[in-house]
Amino acid sequence: MGEERRRTAFRGASTSGSLEASVSVKPPGPNIYLGESVLLQCTVESLSAFVKSYWWFRSKPHRAPTPRHLVSGDSYFITAITREEADRYWCQAECRENRTEVELKARPVSLGVSGEQQLRLQPLQRGIRFLLCTGRIR
Repeated sequence: MGEERRRTAFRGASTSGSLEASVSVKPPGPNIYLGESVLLQCTVESLSAFVKSYWWFRSKPHRAPTPRHLVSGDSYFITAITREEADRYWCQAECRENRTEVELKARPVSLGVSGEQQLRLQPLQRGIRFLLCTGRIR
């Protein structure tokens, strides 16, 4: 069955008629700091009720996921990210209704991993109050 024909079967579920998957990144922004946790989430607009499975990919060959990588349906969670995990990531959603099936591949998102975030405490005065400063270690 052709792609256009498969799409037509799902048009009733979509107000715009477009079938797309997308990946969002939390925290947002182009760079993630070493040691931060990252959540990638796969979204299929207006067809979420028809999604039967999600698949996650990255562009570089890599070893088997570590315990720091948790994949659960539409979410891919990485704790304590390292420089080796800087890469392009994307998802694919398999949507199915009755005998009609379509796979939607999201555009890759790039995760850049930059220097460690620095956390230090500075006393404002004698006592127990502190000023919290954050910034990058260069």
